[in-house]
Amino acid sequence: MWTEVARAFQHGDGYIYFMMALGFIGTIVLIERFIMLQFIFNLNFKKFLLNLKKIVKAEDFDRAITLCRSASKTSLPRISLRVLEMAESDPDLVKGTLEEEVVGFLPKIETRIQLLPALAVLILFTGILGTIDSLWNAFHALDALDSTQKQISIGHGVSSALTYTSLGLVICMFFLFGHQCLSGMAIKLTDNIHHGATVLRNLLVTEAPVMQYAAAAPAAASAPHMEVAATDEHIKIEHTTESVDDQGTIDEGMDDEDEFDDAAVDDIKDEEEII
Repeated sequence: MWTEVARAFQHGDGYIYFMMALGFIGTIVLIERFIMLQFIFNLNFKKFLLNLKKIVKAEDFDRAITLCRSASKTSLPRISLRVLEMAESDPDLVKGTLEEEVVGFLPKIETRIQLLPALAVLILFTGILGTIDSLWNAFHALDALDSTQKQISIGHGVSSALTYTSLGLVICMFFLFGHQCLSGMAIKLTDNIHHGATVLRNLLVTEAPVMQYAAAAPAAASAPHMEVAATDEHIKIEHTTESVDDQGTIDEGMDDEDEFDDAAVDDIKDEEEII
C-alpha cells in the first residue's frame, strides 16, 4: 500500500495531495490540542487547591495571589487570581466574577477538538471517491486492449484504486483515536475546573447579606400589621373616650332634670300652705 501511495504522490495524484493536506492539518490540530490539554491547562489540581485553601483561611491574600501567578497563567490559577483580586477590591462581586471566568474558560478546553472527526470523515470519503474514479478509468481503458492486456490492466487498476481507500481508512482511524483521547482529557480537565470553582465559592463567597435580608424580610412584613394593630387600638381608645364623654353628658342632663323636678315640687307645697 505504501509503495502505491508513494508512487501516486510522485505522479502528482490530486486525491492523494488533498488527503495528505487534510491529514497534515488534522495532525497539527491533534498535536496542538494535546500540548494545551496536557501541559498548559493541566496541573496538580489537588496540591494547588490544598495550598490555596490553607492560605485563604489564614487570610493572606497577597500570598494566595503570588501562588496563583506562580502556578500557571491560565486554567484554574488564572480564575483563582481574578477572583482573589475581586475579593480584595469588592467582595460582593466575587460570585459573579467566578461564574464569568469559569464560563469564559471552559470553551477553550474543547476548541478545535470536534474538527478531528469532521476531517476523518472527509478524508475517508475522499479516498472512496478516488477509488471509484480510478476504477472507472480502468474499466473505460479495457475497450482498446486485447484479452491478455485486459487482465493486466484490471489488476493494476484495482490495486491502484484501493490505495485511496486504504490511505483514507488509516488516517481516519488515527484521527478518531486521537479525538477519543483528547475528549477524555477535556472531560477530566472540565471536572477539575468545576471542582476548583466550587472550592473557591465556598472559601470566598459569603452568605451573610442573604441571611440578614432573610431575617429582615419577616420583620418588614410584620411591620404593616403592627401599624394596623396600633391604628385599630387607637380607634378603639377614641371610641371608648367618646362613649365615656357621651355617658357623662347624659348623666349631667339627668341630674339637671332631677333638680328641676325637686324645685317644682317645693313650689307646689308652698302654694298649698298659703292657701
